[in-house]
Amino acid sequence: MKVVPFIILMIFSVSLNGQNFGYSPTDDLYSYLKSEYESINLKGNINYIRQFSLSNSNYHSSSDEIILENSTSNEHEFLLTKNGEIQESIVRHKSRKISVKRVYTNNKISWLEKFSKIGELEYKRVYEYNELNLLVKETELNKNDSIIYTKSYLYNKKNQLTDVIKTDYYKIKYLYIKDNEFYEVRYSDYKDNLSIHEARYFLNDGENKIYINSMLKSKGIKTFDEIYNAETILYYEKEYNSGNKLIRDFHKGRDGNTIEIIHEYNNTIITRSIRVDSENEFKEITEYEYFENKLVSRIAKDDDNRTTFKEILKYNEYADLSYKEQKREFFKEIYTYEYSYDLKGNWIERKEYINDKLFEVVKREIEYRN
Repeated sequence: MKVVPFIILMIFSVSLNGQNFGYSPTDDLYSYLKSEYESINLKGNINYIRQFSLSNSNYHSSSDEIILENSTSNEHEFLLTKNGEIQESIVRHKSRKISVKRVYTNNKISWLEKFSKIGELEYKRVYEYNELNLLVKETELNKNDSIIYTKSYLYNKKNQLTDVIKTDYYKIKYLYIKDNEFYEVRYSDYKDNLSIHEARYFLNDGENKIYINSMLKSKGIKTFDEIYNAETILYYEKEYNSGNKLIRDFHKGRDGNTIEIIHEYNNTIITRSIRVDSENEFKEITEYEYFENKLVSRIAKDDDNRTTFKEILKYNEYADLSYKEQKREFFKEIYTYEYSYDLKGNWIERKEYINDKLFEVVKREIEYRN
């Protein structure tokens, strides 16, 4: 048996909406941003939140001098509606100048602006919707408001997305087997010569909570009909329980090797994970322990019952993480956190130390509604 170090598996995933009524590709980004905002877990009626970080550039050196520099990690910036929905989201360059600004109306993106590192507008995208609130057109404009490209979105009688047509490059076609099962094909047809660049298969089985996303071998394919019999080269499958918790995560790579993770729960709390890696002939079991619904330990062991990873966590009176200890066979790190809070009980500054050396300072600017 080969032994490999403990890692947290990050598997590529996309939203598998099955192109149901009302779906457009821009919805996936809004869902991601909404989850990102909710993960900040703020108290009170929030109007605006900006979170940004400063990293200690001397952390990896032998010097004890602290030099804080702008960092793009842990950065969030949102303006919210009265109902708590995202109205604007902003991404900044390391210089703190705006990089991308997105504006939303009724959970749909209205427009975005992209700026250079020196703050100059590079381009703007405007999104148009029909009476059913389906995205029908995307237009990219340069700083002089001249059109760079347009992208049209076409739907069938079931209001399922069937085609995305971009004026200057590729097109996308959706081929449906069933309402929840389809192929996504990226192609170009210059002078009627069809070139298929990428093909994927999707299954959104909401009833059984199984979602599949696979990449197909597109080289040599000359017609859309050949897509249905194309070879699978990358395969991802996710399965959820009735409470929408991930219980199985499966990946098969180009080389045929597989990674499978099974999660077990007590109600909504994960208690055990089993990870099997076929390439490294490796099986790892992780046990989770909680106190007052807070994770306090995570211990991973291989199939010889040897501990490969151990994590201990502690929290302060505000229920924020204050201590984290991580151990591997030849490695140990201790993380400690210091906070400053506002009157609502939200932290507005967090200092993170690794092995007693300052690593990062994260700051928050929070505006509340009256």
